[in-house]
Amino acid sequence: MRRPVAATLAIVLTGLMAAVPPTFGATVTQDDSHDVLIEIGGDASVNACAQSGAVVDAGKDGAVVRRGPSEDYGLLDQLVDGTSVFVCATEGSWLAVVYGSGDCGVSEPWPEKKTYNGPCLSGWLPASRVKIIAG
Repeated sequence: MRRPVAATLAIVLTGLMAAVPPTFGATVTQDDSHDVLIEIGGDASVNACAQSGAVVDAGKDGAVVRRGPSEDYGLLDQLVDGTSVFVCATEGSWLAVVYGSGDCGVSEPWPEKKTYNGPCLSGWLPASRVKIIAG
């Protein structure tokens, strides 16, 4: 059975579009083997992510959320000014953050340290892009 040329072209273009990741105006690092996971909890007396804050000075392209605590890591997301984040850890001048709508599950104590795996998003932001509001 022969396919019409338009249908074949549509299939090829769809495959090409799926193979090319979006760049969101920034360079995307393709080597994700060096991701630094977000660890939460470890203290039964404080929330899993002990601080909360808001994105500041994001600029027109947004504050870049990365896969690890440096610009050498790939881009995950971009956040606009005022976006609420939970701050779970620091490494140098970078913050491990959790963000999203609804209950992210980090506003209560976790006695044992664990890797954050949702339901919200997580990544690393430069500390200069977050104003700590509480904690």
